Amino acid sequence: MTFGQKVRKFREERGLTVTELAKLSHLAQPTISQFESGMRKNPYPNTKIAIAMALRVKPSDLDDDREEDNV
Repeated sequence: MTFGQKVRKFREERGLTVTELAKLSHLAQPTISQFESGMRKNPYPNTKIAIAMALRVKPSDLDDDREEDNV
């Protein structure tokens, strides 16, 4: 599962909209949408932490776990 797929999964599990997650993480709504759609793949560390805090998960919970990325 990619970073963006995990963001979407956790966001939906918490019943948040993209706009709500953007506000909670202090990021722009298009940024969240671009991660979820796969247009943006590698977040800056501070961005990853902000999203994780907003979703109430550990930053490592958002790590991309696809095998081809872990080689």
